[in-house]
Amino acid sequence: MPVYMEKHIRTHGNHSSSSRCRMFMIILFTVFLFKSGSPISERNCGTILSKRIVGGAASEISHQPWMAHMRFKVQNRSVNCGASLIQKQWLLSTAHCFRKLRDDSLLIIRLGYTDLIKPNSYSRIAVTNKKYIHIHPNFSPTSAENDISLIQLPREVTMNPYIKTICLGNEFDIPFEKTAVAAGWGSHDYRVTKVSKSLHTVILDVTRRAYCNSYTRSTNFICAYTPGKDTCIGDSGGPLSVVRSGKWTQVGIISHGPRECGLVAKPGVYTNLSKFRSWISNIIRTHS
Repeated sequence: MPVYMEKHIRTHGNHSSSSRCRMFMIILFTVFLFKSGSPISERNCGTILSKRIVGGAASEISHQPWMAHMRFKVQNRSVNCGASLIQKQWLLSTAHCFRKLRDDSLLIIRLGYTDLIKPNSYSRIAVTNKKYIHIHPNFSPTSAENDISLIQLPREVTMNPYIKTICLGNEFDIPFEKTAVAAGWGSHDYRVTKVSKSLHTVILDVTRRAYCNSYTRSTNFICAYTPGKDTCIGDSGGPLSVVRSGKWTQVGIISHGPRECGLVAKPGVYTNLSKFRSWISNIIRTHS
């Protein structure tokens, strides 16, 4: 939201108390906007009927109604990724999911369901033009730095108990040394590339910054690890989220991790959303 000020401000003479107060409020409001940025999250984001999460087990879509499944084909192979609905016409995911997307690829997005085999009432959306997929311009396929993308849907989706938006967090929402929830349709075993037919959630401990630095020096990432639990192949792009002030708030995006998926003492690595709020806001404002 822009703040409009007079182009020329007189600095000589006496100012009345009301003028000084007005100037103070303008400056304070400007500082607030600079710190917070344009509003990204929708007013009713992050609300669900139940906050119960079963770690590592199948999840009802009413527990994660912002989850989206994305799929496209490269030759004879399917690429599967997750995403989160952050506005009625915008999904958030990783950049690396779209490395092999071609100009003629058909991206199929499904919202409001858990089972890939027997979908219930859901919204199926086709994205046929790559211009609606906004990959961070500084994404590095080698280091996974800036692993974030936004997908603009061709139409707004209708909200219902099974399709809702999630709130986006800031640096104060990152639960270092506390728990967070990751969700996706990824494989349960790194030796099996086939994705799960059901949406699953897993409770993970967000590690200390110092521990995460052993695996990535970039503050554009956060790490999460719980012995025997992890995200895996096909989960990329899904959210890492926490409950803040009674609302589910996304703090990370599933990016990458150890190949063995939970079988080794190494954390999963997640894109740190607090570092990309301005980029997200600018893309949505420019293209909406």
